[in-house]
Amino acid sequence: MSTQPRIDFLSEEKFWKIIEAAHKDSDDDAELLVDTLVETLAEKSEKEIIGFDYQFSKAMRKSYTSELWCTAYVACGGCSDDGFDYFRAWLVSRGKEIFTKALKNPDTLIHEFLKLSDGEYPELEGILYVASSAYEAKTGNDLYEALEQYSDDIEEYPSLQFNWDENNPESLKVICPEVYDNFYENPL
Repeated sequence: MSTQPRIDFLSEEKFWKIIEAAHKDSDDDAELLVDTLVETLAEKSEKEIIGFDYQFSKAMRKSYTSELWCTAYVACGGCSDDGFDYFRAWLVSRGKEIFTKALKNPDTLIHEFLKLSDGEYPELEGILYVASSAYEAKTGNDLYEALEQYSDDIEEYPSLQFNWDENNPESLKVICPEVYDNFYENPL
């Protein structure tokens, strides 16, 4: 097993620059964003693709919070485990500034939610597979098999303690009042 941490393969700053450049190039088209990221990453080194995967996983863990889950639940009229993964993936795709603000105050996502078209949800499952698709395109090999040679430097997800109850609307409103006022009765 390699002792070099995967975090050294791509800086967090470069990760966000890749996300933001792809976001600009895609003109808010989710499918194009995913394709752009795969193409961009496939041009990077194998280690940079592995580093992107590391940074993406790190962002997904950071966004695994009760408050963000509540916000997704209110905006979407419910949110399963998988739905929360897709929501957090969408959140990462929005870029560092929006991501960071949402971690501090999930209610700031109201501006992003209001940009969505009717019937469109804040979800982006496809971005979950960007690094593996790029790695396979570049090498012909499976990313997750390649990751077996590195020490496990990814922290486990925290045990989540909900500070809201779907049967108590007031507990939802406390966490994301603006999102609640706009979407509780009429989700996205």
